[in-house]
Amino acid sequence: MNNQSNVVSLEPASEHAEQQEPSAASRFMLSQTERAAEAVKAASATPTQAQTASEVADPSECMMQALKIDHEEERIRSFLADGEVVEGNLRLKNGIRIAGTVTGRVDCENGTVIVEKTGVVSGGISTPSRIIVDGTVGDPEKSECTDKDSPSVRTPGLLAVLNNGKVFGCYQYGRIATYDDATLEGLGKKIKS
Repeated sequence: MNNQSNVVSLEPASEHAEQQEPSAASRFMLSQTERAAEAVKAASATPTQAQTASEVADPSECMMQALKIDHEEERIRSFLADGEVVEGNLRLKNGIRIAGTVTGRVDCENGTVIVEKTGVVSGGISTPSRIIVDGTVGDPEKSECTDKDSPSVRTPGLLAVLNNGKVFGCYQYGRIATYDDATLEGLGKKIKS
């Protein structure tokens, strides 16, 4: 019986030894060692480093961070959780973060409106501040519109449509930013800030 060993020596070669290409087994051992070192490094990472690594996996979260959302400064005082449904219109003095569904319009006197990835606002949004969309705003069946139709989205500030964001119908904005796979279907019009 021939017993062959799969043990790979990781000792350094002598100065006079001829340089050889590493074998498949030694490359495997080195890659395993490198992976183990990365795992130890990740496990000992500070929360900020770990948080940054997880955000890279979700581009929308990275974009939200890049937009620098400060809930106090942007007057976001309300939140509609994923799975919650509001049937009808919402009139708010301050901003809102929406992860649930609003079957009507969202009108804010002051503050940013954020529609999360799971958020849906079927009637439209109006605010003098920013509107950030990573969910769906408007009705896909009514994306064709004329200049006389009331807008699905209206802000003299920034309209930012992220990766998963979809805006259907007329939209009016002071400034606009779209990212990667954002969808804007309808008539867009720049308005004065």
